[in-house]
Amino acid sequence: MTNIIEHAYTALANTGELHLTEKDYSTNYLGRCKSYYAYLKSTGKQPSTEVLLQLWAQLRLAEKQEKTKTKTSTPSSKNANQTNSKKQHVR
Repeated sequence: MTNIIEHAYTALANTGELHLTEKDYSTNYLGRCKSYYAYLKSTGKQPSTEVLLQLWAQLRLAEKQEKTKTKTSTPSSKNANQTNSKKQHVR
């Protein structure tokens, strides 16, 4: 099995935010049946290029969603602080 597949699973599972199981990883990130990751581990087989591309696409999507979530929460906080600041100066 390729180290990329295993490393990606370990990194995602260790974040603690996702509560990711091997079954979820197989279906949501690798685009295969729920036992696919276990199959790769037990047989030592290499994933196809299609599976690697699926993993890459899902990781990029998750990265974009995280950046969007971060951007939308940060400006709101800044705007609220600026508004409070202006109110204090007006009084």
